[in-house]
Amino acid sequence: PSKRDASATLETAQQRFQQQPGFFSSFLIPDRPREPAPLTGEPKTQAASLEIAHLAVAYRVTQDPQYLAQLEKWRPQILQFKPVVTRSVWGPSGLTSGHLLFGFAVAYDMLKGHVDAELEDGLRQVILAQGRQSYRDWKVMDGVPYEQNHCIIPICGLGMASMALQDEYPEARKWAAFSRHFVGRTLEILPQDGWYFEGFSYWNYTMKMIVAHAATFKNVAGVDLFAAPPLANSPLYLAHNT
Repeated sequence: PSKRDASATLETAQQRFQQQPGFFSSFLIPDRPREPAPLTGEPKTQAASLEIAHLAVAYRVTQDPQYLAQLEKWRPQILQFKPVVTRSVWGPSGLTSGHLLFGFAVAYDMLKGHVDAELEDGLRQVILAQGRQSYRDWKVMDGVPYEQNHCIIPICGLGMASMALQDEYPEARKWAAFSRHFVGRTLEILPQDGWYFEGFSYWNYTMKMIVAHAATFKNVAGVDLFAAPPLANSPLYLAHNT
């Protein structure tokens, strides 16, 4: 049932684009000649991962090949991908790994069956390689501040990856259980009134990962994390800051 619901959501978006293309104008990425950002663990990798996800969604919604053509610029890097290793909670590597998992989970979910076999397998292998690496890294992490964005972002990415691959790789279900318990602990520790202790800019940076994970988890498992604090109260925090 969840897969049918997801298909219906995509079909609704496609129909709306046909009827109201202007509604998506602020979301769509214009074609612009430039070299693709690296997927090598640099800070720019975070933005590149989100852009790959963005392009995959834009392609499926609009059916416009220009978005797939932009994503194609990353094909060589995708096929030669080496996972980012996280040895400490602090530093950019964990954040980067989370963005990689998030971005490629979305891209794979959108493009599976809609691109050639080489690219589809490349997207899958990025998730598999980074998911395995991140699961190994976080299983042995010494000291876990659950409320920190340096923790929750990579764990939400791992959860997204697990849900993208769990039907194909049973090991991904271990990632799912690990991330589910981790996210649950984080939501218990974060302020229950929706306030975010690192300020609004970090709320914006972190919450997009938590919300995406919660939305995917609701669709896959039927568990609504939005019904309870702190997510239930996050709109009040957003309204207050606005």
